Amino acid sequence: MCRLVMGNKSLALSEISQACGLCQQQPRLLLTHRPQLHTLLGLYAMSMNCMEAAEAQFTAALGVRSLCGVITP
Repeated sequence: MCRLVMGNKSLALSEISQACGLCQQQPRLLLTHRPQLHTLLGLYAMSMNCMEAAEAQFTAALGVRSLCGVITP
């Protein structure tokens, strides 16, 4: 996220891609970090002024969290 804040969007996207790749190699990591990955993608989409894509990523992050039982009523 720091890369996005500092305005280095291409490096931020590259690091998000690396994180996705690592998580795909380790199913347990993907299970535990999927909401964070969606959130990072949503922040990247916002930085590119793609608000619909950002909303979709944030919604996906919330959906994954609720499926995992992280969100409690």
